Amino acid sequence: MNILTGAKEYLDKKTAEQIAKLINKYSEKQTFVTLALPGGRSVSGIFSNLLEQNISWNKVHIFLIDERLVPLNSEESNFRLIKDTLATPLVTSGKLPPENIHPFKYDKNLSDSGLASYEQELLTISNYFDIILVSSGEDGHIAGLFPNHETILNTHQFFITTNSSPKPPEKRMTASRSLIERSKSAVILFIGDAKRQALSNFDNPALTIEQCPAKLVKKVHDNYIITDLI
Repeated sequence: MNILTGAKEYLDKKTAEQIAKLINKYSEKQTFVTLALPGGRSVSGIFSNLLEQNISWNKVHIFLIDERLVPLNSEESNFRLIKDTLATPLVTSGKLPPENIHPFKYDKNLSDSGLASYEQELLTISNYFDIILVSSGEDGHIAGLFPNHETILNTHQFFITTNSSPKPPEKRMTASRSLIERSKSAVILFIGDAKRQALSNFDNPALTIEQCPAKLVKKVHDNYIITDLI
């Protein structure tokens, strides 16, 4: 377990540097590198700092670790933040091929909302993520996996949806527990005083993954804990 602490601006820069190191390490031996990203306020500074890193972006395929079941242009879309702060600048500068960006395309007319298509999109490249970036919620949830909820109990190997998210909006797509566990490297954020209890739960050996889904990161062999709470 690798722990990095400090002020948020410092952590944004160091987290971006660590992700860059991981991407470049994997790209030396792999044709492609899969990077799964979330949305949210905690990650926008990291994305800005990633733009300044020397990264083999042409090998990177960006996926969503979780998404709200909304149109891509919705203000609630996680992809919209990734697109505006990271993907579009990289494509515009010629560093990232546009076909390497993989948003989840919610289709309300499909019974699975588009899950099978997204799963196949990943499988054309890999059956796991090389690197995941997640941010813990106040309750210890990561991605769309919530404590003592159907999402953390679901055994599907790739992506799942829920219509009963404890945190609005209720309808979400997320990488499954199994998919997160298969990642090569994981970076988890505990940023802001509201996440103090979540970090405490993460460190509490008496609590299970079902009670604190953030603990899934400990199942990933190469993991990094980033926090401004120590």
